[in-house]
Formats: sequence, structure tokens, C-alpha cells
Amino acid sequence: PRRGFLAASAVALLALPAGATAGSNPDAVLIAACADHARRMDAINQWEGDDVETTPLWAPYIAACDAITDAKPRTMAGLLAKARAVKAEALTPDGAENPDGTMAPIWSWQIANDLLRLAGEAA
Repeated sequence: PRRGFLAASAVALLALPAGATAGSNPDAVLIAACADHARRMDAINQWEGDDVETTPLWAPYIAACDAITDAKPRTMAGLLAKARAVKAEALTPDGAENPDGTMAPIWSWQIANDLLRLAGEAA
């Protein structure tokens, strides 16, 4: 598994926009899944054992990834949450970004299609 470092500030960026509540946005479930993904990823990145895929951390992390993959954002807030999840997914321990071997390329392509869909264009 890819192991990296997710700064606390990256987790904070996944929060709802100022003044928003979970029920005030049609993408509230997606936004929450992105925040959950960031927390789960942070826990995995801090794992010091050899095989994180056999820990209780792995299945919930994959579930969060699946929720993000399956979501179709309906608002800019949802798209931004997914974009921030892409950035967090690609973050490496040294603070650089490397999307290779992560969900980042898949989610990036989905975001491109989501933008076209929201603009009323065929995706």
C-alpha cells in the first residue's frame, strides 16, 4: 500500500464551507465521505506495521474511497471536497505530491466529467 503523510491542515480543508451545515448541501454525504477519507488515510499513513491491509483500518478506508468514487457531485462544494480528497490522496511523506498508485488519477478524471455534467455538457 502507498504510505504517505496527511497534514492536519489538509483534513481541515475538507470541512464544509463557512456557515454551511451538513443538511444544507445536496452533496453533504460526499463532503462527509471526503472528510472521513482524510481521517482514515491519516490513520493508515501513521500505521507503523508492515501490512496495513490486514488491520481494522483498511476496510473503512476502502469504504470511504468507494463512497467518493461512486458519488456524483451536484454542487461546487461537492466538487471541491472531491478535489481536496485527490490532493490528500497524492500527498507523500516529504510533502510533495505523487498520484501514481493512488485513487487521485481516477478521481481527477471523474471530476473533469462531473464539471462537464454540471455545465450541462455530455460527459
